[in-house]
Amino acid sequence: MEPRPRQATRSAGAGSPVAISGPGVIAVPAQSFMWTATVTSLFNLGFEAPPGSEVRLIQNGTTIAEKRNIAAHHVLTNRHLEWLLFVDTDMQIPQGALRRLLESEEEIVGALYVERQRDHELSGQSFVSAGFLSAGSIIPLTRWDGSLRAVDVVGAGCLRVRRSRL
Repeated sequence: MEPRPRQATRSAGAGSPVAISGPGVIAVPAQSFMWTATVTSLFNLGFEAPPGSEVRLIQNGTTIAEKRNIAAHHVLTNRHLEWLLFVDTDMQIPQGALRRLLESEEEIVGALYVERQRDHELSGQSFVSAGFLSAGSIIPLTRWDGSLRAVDVVGAGCLRVRRSRL
């Protein structure tokens, strides 16, 4: 049973973040193989990104975590960059998704994605990228109405993080 839905909230006080309009980095912790659909969507994301943004295939490092750290370090050492979007090598990012992620006032926001089956069709059973903690287990999000939702756990397969949270 899924816990009761929570809406993401943000106070409207002074100093609250606003939608992102500046440049950032779309970082892919690259392995030796990428789906053609991923490459195509990365190409399109580059056109959707604000001017001055970068698409970087992070090949240095051994693990995905190390590659993500390299990307975060790059953003932190280049002060003009405002955000970092992690995209895994098996993601196909739909058109308009980057705009929605950048429009969010949240410090960290991730896109939902579902589990891929052996025939590479989407299962639609549950969103494996987000969920809730309950008695030490993760309960996947199974229903979504398209609105921004606060969750306890979110995957980094398509995750936008503001510079201030790196």
